[in-house]
Amino acid sequence: MLESVARAHLAKLNRLAALETADGITAEDGRASDRVMGWARRLQASQGIAARVGPAERGILTTNGLTEEEIEEVDWTLDLLRKSSRGTFPRQKLIALLQGCGAPQGQGDIQQAKRIYYRG
Repeated sequence: MLESVARAHLAKLNRLAALETADGITAEDGRASDRVMGWARRLQASQGIAARVGPAERGILTTNGLTEEEIEEVDWTLDLLRKSSRGTFPRQKLIALLQGCGAPQGQGDIQQAKRIYYRG
């Protein structure tokens, strides 16, 4: 499932990169945006949809080379993702991922699929 999600997201990133290039966005700006979103999703994978950047997360992000501006963008992105999802994740998308892998679709399986999705 992780591989499937990662492949699908890579294809999406490639499409976005092509659009960004057409709009005059530099490759470096695109990479910075991807880095921010990647860290936001990593935090969601470990903390759930309510993830926030607290002191511990700030330390991890700093250790991994993010600037103060990027850390603020991660926090802002988490807030935006939380608001846009209204605190939930599309259950049908998770069930489809589980079915595609031949996995059971119990509540625990769906929760695990959500964490895997965010990691991917």
